Amino acid sequence: AFSADCIETLEEINEEIRESFEEAGGESFTYIPCLNDDAAHVAALGEVIATNLKGWIG
Repeated sequence: AFSADCIETLEEINEEIRESFEEAGGESFTYIPCLNDDAAHVAALGEVIATNLKGWIG
């Protein structure tokens, strides 16, 4: 998974892919924002990094 948003990809999903979906007859398109736009995600990443750096930094 990506740990950072790719602005171009987000634009493509929310605009271009939505348009293709609707043109193909899709009726209900739901765009779900990236999960990393949350303090809990940043905290979890920090914990993973800290755990993996144990013994390497003081």
